[in-house]
Amino acid sequence: MKKRISLLLVLAMVLTLVPMSAFAASSNGVVAVQKVSDTKVFKKSDAPELRIEEENANEFKDGRSFTLTVSNADWESSVSQVVYAQDGDGRELSGVTKGTDWPYFEMKKRSDKEVEVTFNRFGFNDKKLSVKLPMIVDVDTNGAVEVEIDGESSGVSNGKYTIANAADGDTITTINDTTDIIDEGAVIETIKIEETSIGAMADDEEQTIELRLPSDFKWEIPSDAKVTLSGGFTGTLTSKMTVRSSADNYLDITVAANKLDSSEERGKIYIEGLRVIPESDADFGEVKVKVSGDNVSTETIVIGEYQDYGLKIEADKDDDMVELIAGRFVNTTKDKNDKYTAENATTGNDYDSDDHELVTLQLEENASGAWLTQRKTRIEFPEWVKIIDITVDKAEGFKSGITKSTLRDNLLKNIDDEDFNFVEFSGDNFKLSGDKKAELDLTFEVSIKADATGDIVAKVSGRAVPKEGEVVLGKALAPVTVKTEPVDVKLGYQDQKLGTIVLTETKAEALKDGKTVVVELAEDFDWDDDPTVEVTKGDLEIDKDSVETDDRELSFKIEGESSEASEITIKGGTVDLKRYLPEGDFKVDIQGDAIAANDSGDDDNPYGFDKNKCASEVFARVITPADTNTKSGVEVKMQVGNSEIQVGEEVVTVDAAPYIDANGRTMLPLRALLNALGVEDQNIMWNQADTSATVFKGDRVIKVKVGEAKYTVNGVEVPMDTVAVNKDGRVMLPVRAMANATGAQVEWDGATKTVTIK
Repeated sequence: MKKRISLLLVLAMVLTLVPMSAFAASSNGVVAVQKVSDTKVFKKSDAPELRIEEENANEFKDGRSFTLTVSNADWESSVSQVVYAQDGDGRELSGVTKGTDWPYFEMKKRSDKEVEVTFNRFGFNDKKLSVKLPMIVDVDTNGAVEVEIDGESSGVSNGKYTIANAADGDTITTINDTTDIIDEGAVIETIKIEETSIGAMADDEEQTIELRLPSDFKWEIPSDAKVTLSGGFTGTLTSKMTVRSSADNYLDITVAANKLDSSEERGKIYIEGLRVIPESDADFGEVKVKVSGDNVSTETIVIGEYQDYGLKIEADKDDDMVELIAGRFVNTTKDKNDKYTAENATTGNDYDSDDHELVTLQLEENASGAWLTQRKTRIEFPEWVKIIDITVDKAEGFKSGITKSTLRDNLLKNIDDEDFNFVEFSGDNFKLSGDKKAELDLTFEVSIKADATGDIVAKVSGRAVPKEGEVVLGKALAPVTVKTEPVDVKLGYQDQKLGTIVLTETKAEALKDGKTVVVELAEDFDWDDDPTVEVTKGDLEIDKDSVETDDRELSFKIEGESSEASEITIKGGTVDLKRYLPEGDFKVDIQGDAIAANDSGDDDNPYGFDKNKCASEVFARVITPADTNTKSGVEVKMQVGNSEIQVGEEVVTVDAAPYIDANGRTMLPLRALLNALGVEDQNIMWNQADTSATVFKGDRVIKVKVGEAKYTVNGVEVPMDTVAVNKDGRVMLPVRAMANATGAQVEWDGATKTVTIK
């Protein structure tokens, strides 16, 4: 897994290239930071030294002073002394005599916390000077002991430095790492016991170190277990390790007298190869050991975790968690056998592994034999993720001849060929050796659906796995988010202004160079005047000459990728609307190959999805135009079989007479009826493509379709007990349904078969 270098690291590297003299007159540091007891009193012979060196000759000012302030300790009186200067390489100066013309630093204790240091140069100006000042302090408490330099006007740089780390007690006990412990037990990592000060464990009598486990665990001492000395402890250790017969959770280490004497540096003891075994009633979880002894400070350390027989499932801790942009390009070509392959998927000029690569998945047995690889193991991702390639980074504990390459080939063959989001494997290519714990590290490359966001979780399950687990291997981000300023628009009007649309990258380089962004309006909206498209935040570049509109679509190309997440603002555009749209909210879609490069138009494709957009947002609310015609018109009378209609005092001849259908419903010609009700022809829209009519009457938008036993009023469906029909080229509707839809009242005279509409 390729690591991402943070900006802070880059800046730190840059700073290392700048000469220190540009920032300070001296370079300062501590020669050796010691671990000590919190009661330690330093003498000149063992005190840590603060080294101060001129960056350039003659920068320390003759006769000037600076101060040293200590924390978590007090200055000893013996700190007041003269310390002679050295050259920049730490050697004695030539051609000068101590006590007469040798440059020196005079240290004077001013208080328990402050020492004043005065420099006398004696005219020695032709060479860089340095000094090692002894930090003779009495440690007060545990924690970091620090000294702070206030250079004042001396030419010495300010700074704060740790001169020692103090611990409570005589020793510090640590362990290299924790161990997974199973029913059969496990050999734990090496335990280290270290003096906090020289001589802290010295004893002229025999001493004992005690290691105590919880009562439901017991110690076992393998033949190769041992105790060794290091640091200030020398010679051969005569020790005896025993498990108590009365309580096998206690282990005693007996050390002969005078074997733990240290004089020049702190001593260390390493306890190696001990085995821990859980009892039948032991609880799963952390296992701790309490370490104590005659000259050993009592401490409790975590040595491991007792867990069920199974498989450890985790993301590689050394990998940075990745954020992958959804919709990235994947090659979808086939090989010579007309099959899609991982090799084809991961080739092509637009393919970049970094755009698809997840954090490495690590599978590790907690004991040999825990992973039953002859049974099936499944690694599954969300349905909006497709596996396009797998790299085997580590394969240990497999039988001879089973290589990373053979494992990879087998994995690729076993990717599900319907949803492509899981791999299920077992069999000959996954046989374990059985003589050591198996480890398998897999790095997946994936294709992500363009509108998917959230954690990319790998679920490991199957009969081969004693206990299934889930782990996050990455996070999916949309290429951009969209924010709009929705506006109200009226039906049938042209050149209506839209609000601002803002596209914001979710991270740098989200929009790729040479790719196209398409902003598509809802159906039956068309761009009229082109909007302005400009980058209003960040350093993304767009090709201004590529900005164009075509019916519903506005498109533009990316000309230069961003180094910081950028923002694109689209404003000033106008649109035309069709007359037959229903009232309500309409959304704009953000798409194009800069958004959904893996849009294959088919979810059955192993690397692509049937998704061409990443985001939708409301950009307009359709309202009906103001219409003064809210009345039903004059009284209208129609007689079945008669093509003459009486409208008020007038008689109008229509080209299709009313009739009664098989369901007993009186059917009237749509346009004639609507005209009689006061609806003008311009407010009656006929759509030949879907054989539907849309009617605008006051605040109502009515839509009826030939062959359907329903109509809609302002988008709300209303059932009819018969269907609209096309008879002799005229749309015929049940009179009562259309009258109700327009707000009119209907009367029926059965004797004369006459309909009266008011």
